[in-house]
Amino acid sequence: MTPHRPVPSAPYAVPVTGREPFGTRLALVDPEGALVRAPELGAVGPFHPDGDGGLVAPAADLAGRWGYLDGRGRWLDAPGLEWTGAFDGAGLSRFRRAGLFGYADASGAPVVPARFTGAEEFHHGLAAVRTEAAPATRIPRAGW
Repeated sequence: MTPHRPVPSAPYAVPVTGREPFGTRLALVDPEGALVRAPELGAVGPFHPDGDGGLVAPAADLAGRWGYLDGRGRWLDAPGLEWTGAFDGAGLSRFRRAGLFGYADASGAPVVPARFTGAEEFHHGLAAVRTEAAPATRIPRAGW
């Protein structure tokens, strides 16, 4: 983590309504109103500091594939997840791949692999998760 590096202002998601079959799409604009990303997103979650002076947010493309955008509106990796959630207080985002949940850090890298049938946000260093074998248990941030 870079100390004392200011985090830039987050871009805003702006809905753009078009004619069918396009419907509503989301564009990203900066605080001055300049276009950051064309209206080619289906969903954008809240931006979160990435720990290195930038920002990251969960987002979906128009085909419904989820991934993570940086503060400039660029995909960290090509979107290919079923769902991604907002970053929690521990700096982790839940994601779903092949029907199972895991946790990713602000770089978009999985830190807890997708192996849970259900998963909640981390609170006080623990997250409630479910598997077929264990209907309810808690895991530490380091995983299980």
